[in-house]
Amino acid sequence: MADLKRLKGSERVRKRVSVMMGSDDIRGCQHTLFEIVSNSIDRHRKGFGDYIKVIKHEDLSYTIIDHADGLPMDWNEKEHAYNWDLALKVLYAGDNYDANSTALGLNGLGLCSSQYASEFMEVISYKEDKKYTVKCKKGRPIDKETGEFICEDDDNLFTKEQGNRVLLVESNTENKTGTYIHYKPDLEVFTNIDISIDWINDKLDKQSMVNKGLKIEIYDEKEDRLYTHFYESGIKDYIKTISNDNNFSDVIYFTDKGKGRDKADKPEYDYNYEIALVFNNEINRLEYYHNSSELLQGGSTSDAISLAFTYAINEYAKNNNVFNKNESKIKFTDIQDSLICVISSFSTMTSYANQTKLSIDNKFIKDFTNQSLKEKLKLYFIENKLEADRIVNQILINKRANDKAEKSKIEIRNKLQQSNKKGLSLKIEGLKDCDMRNSQLEERILLVDEGVSPNSTIIKSFDGRIMGAMGLRGRFINSLKSSVTDVLKNVPAHTLITALGCGIEIPYEERKIFKDIQTFNLDNLRYGSVGILCDADAFGKGINLALITFFYKFIPTLLKQGRVFLVKSPRFCITTKKDTFYAYDENEKNTIIQDLQSKGIKYDIGIKKGLGEFNTDEFWTYVLSPEAREKTFIQLDYNTVEEDIIKYYFDALMGENIDERKKYIREHITNVDLNELD
Repeated sequence: MADLKRLKGSERVRKRVSVMMGSDDIRGCQHTLFEIVSNSIDRHRKGFGDYIKVIKHEDLSYTIIDHADGLPMDWNEKEHAYNWDLALKVLYAGDNYDANSTALGLNGLGLCSSQYASEFMEVISYKEDKKYTVKCKKGRPIDKETGEFICEDDDNLFTKEQGNRVLLVESNTENKTGTYIHYKPDLEVFTNIDISIDWINDKLDKQSMVNKGLKIEIYDEKEDRLYTHFYESGIKDYIKTISNDNNFSDVIYFTDKGKGRDKADKPEYDYNYEIALVFNNEINRLEYYHNSSELLQGGSTSDAISLAFTYAINEYAKNNNVFNKNESKIKFTDIQDSLICVISSFSTMTSYANQTKLSIDNKFIKDFTNQSLKEKLKLYFIENKLEADRIVNQILINKRANDKAEKSKIEIRNKLQQSNKKGLSLKIEGLKDCDMRNSQLEERILLVDEGVSPNSTIIKSFDGRIMGAMGLRGRFINSLKSSVTDVLKNVPAHTLITALGCGIEIPYEERKIFKDIQTFNLDNLRYGSVGILCDADAFGKGINLALITFFYKFIPTLLKQGRVFLVKSPRFCITTKKDTFYAYDENEKNTIIQDLQSKGIKYDIGIKKGLGEFNTDEFWTYVLSPEAREKTFIQLDYNTVEEDIIKYYFDALMGENIDERKKYIREHITNVDLNELD
């Protein structure tokens, strides 16, 4: 076993940035910016400064300016080190470890880690009478005169003499206090440092909202554009900006505070929260913030809100006899469908999941918030009965719709699970399987036709070892306009899904509904190819289009892998006294006729209107034999056409825009009465 190695100095972050910042991609880079801004926000919360400016420069460096009390930079007798050294080089150094801290930057990691991960960083601190400047590059402080490194990249603190070579001290002639930090994340550390201005705006807009009275400006140097974020009344103003005219309640606002501990042997700490909410018929949104950090994964406060709202609304519904007989209780998902809610909480002791601060798990915070909200909601409903009735009635509408959808979802899940199986044999009406035991997936072909009569012709003609046949019984649904539920209720569509065995791919707009169901498994595919084989008349072509549309929307993988084919059969039969010729289209027919005419041979022309008009030998020889398949099996080459073009034609031919369909037919098809189209 080789000797162990300890990372030192800047290497602790630069070589393991994912540990500190969550990732080495743009998310980690975003985290560096937010950690630095968080320090300025923390100073605002402690009563220093009400203004922050963030600049995104054209070279992808960033500047953060605040008007607070200035980052400590001079000598710290207690720690026998410079404060700038502690702030920029020492992990877990900071001023937020006291039991009375409600800071964003709780662990003393943010600024230091951001400095270590930077290509360069300049920090200027304005105190009452002094201006302090420190510069770093590649995560290491540099000499203020030469710009060179002063010592080894290790964990040692700078001596007074070394620190003096880094720290530039000047008189503060600008009559201001605050901190200026200009830095550039290092592309040797992160894979991407181009933080979207939209992300910066969204992130800091929310910080302005949960820190009422804090003005945050963001300047995009490349676009020469300034953005301003300010909420005088905090989350109450924010709720009004994200809701609309479809609110069916007033904006409701509660606040409370208390002291407690998470366990009997843990220290007591302070906690307070404010919550603003409104009920709305169109918008639903839940946002949780703790010590100004957005809790994207929730935790204690999200659990408390779920418990409190569910309890209070169920109690009101029960006491006012609005439930139907034997009706189940309201769930939080029913409430959430119509709820816009923002909670901002602060505590002097916080248990975050990790440095990215996406959730908290303090037991006291959960219990206190839950009990407090229960009482406040109960009192609000008593004092505002008309509004409470409106709220509960709408939530009951949500509940009953969700119950119906859940019942439908269970039925669909059962259908999908039945059709998502790899079984060797299936008993399905209309399906004649191939010899599954003596054939391989890639040589199997499922021939899909439009009914009983053609199916009989195919079965009598095909190679039963590798070919299966399925006759569609009933009208195949136009799946472009249809939901998963509609498709599974359509007998021919459901039969085809079951015969294929791989299930279906849920369209984007319905994925949320079926997120907990495995609906598609290509390993369960029973046939390597699908041949769509319908009559050559207009009705048959309509079925062709309906089937292609189904694959496009619900099993696009089979199209993209080139597994779906249109199978054409001879359209014309040309007979002479001695010979019979078959033509697949007008061009072939004309070529044969011209040849016969040039030889002076008389002929008759017959039209094959349907598959049932072929005898067994004809169908095998001219449609299904290996030689014929080279001509009759037309692969739908999905990948050679741009997605937007494919979408345009499906929308035109199968969508709900009748005018677009008429336009297409007018331009491409003749002898059609457009007044008969729907």
